[in-house]
Amino acid sequence: MIHGEARTADGRAWEFTGPCLTALEAAALGAWLRAAAGQDAGLVTGQILFTEPNLAFLPGTGDGRHTRIQVRFSCESLPGWLTRDAPGWQAAGYLLPLHVSRSGLAEAAQAWGHECSKFPHRL
Repeated sequence: MIHGEARTADGRAWEFTGPCLTALEAAALGAWLRAAAGQDAGLVTGQILFTEPNLAFLPGTGDGRHTRIQVRFSCESLPGWLTRDAPGWQAAGYLLPLHVSRSGLAEAAQAWGHECSKFPHRL
């Protein structure tokens, strides 16, 4: 189960909890985050998608100290305040851009890896 809390730059916030990732996918996300932080230069070649479409991570641009990534929320992970009466709202998802320091992203990737180590990989 994944629990997420998100907040936009203008202060709108939401939470979600759901079975968004398998243990293998969670480990792959850790590797993707490490690469995005610059620890594994050149390995982030595109977005990382999962079996459940609730979350996706997309690479962005950056400089030596910061990087931009985007998180796409879909289905049950969408913000509760998002208008749901527009055609195709669920398929489109909601993109949340993040501008983070590479060192902060590396720390987050390390913490994510520590959490993931508690769960066995099953095939």
